[in-house]
Amino acid sequence: MMAFAEFQQRKLQRLKWYDYSNPGHYFVTVCTKSPEYFFGKVVNKKMKINDAGKMISELLVNLHKVFQNIKLDQFVVMPNHIHAIINILDVNNRAATESRPYKISLSDIIGRLKSYSTQRYIKNIELNNWLPFERKLWQRSFYDHIIKTDVELRFIRKYIKNNPENWEKDEFYIPDI
Repeated sequence: MMAFAEFQQRKLQRLKWYDYSNPGHYFVTVCTKSPEYFFGKVVNKKMKINDAGKMISELLVNLHKVFQNIKLDQFVVMPNHIHAIINILDVNNRAATESRPYKISLSDIIGRLKSYSTQRYIKNIELNNWLPFERKLWQRSFYDHIIKTDVELRFIRKYIKNNPENWEKDEFYIPDI
């Protein structure tokens, strides 16, 4: 099993030959920079999100308002990371200032999620005494998996749903935090 610090330093690259703006289902894991439990705790195998976790959930649920071509399939907010299945429905978008279509990629979507959540989190550190973080809330990259089959999709949905139940076996679990 990989330690949190090792995962944090590992560089995760997108597939160079694949266009991540293509329609399809994508499984993503986005981790905080440090292992602290920023978004709540798992109690009795159920995730109990705190206000920061609620903020992350709200941003995830509302991502389709920023990117009209996506649908959030399933997600879970864990103490120090999130798992989500994002379905890119259509790659043609028009910016208000552009006349030609442009493509929204998975990296664009995750980048916007990280940016919005970091801005809101920083405001709440002072206003609501949220747990402070050092320099960055999120790791620079994120893990992704292109879901190719319905069998894979069902398996990953189950993995996400059962993630809190399996928390103590998770590579991001840190006892006694």
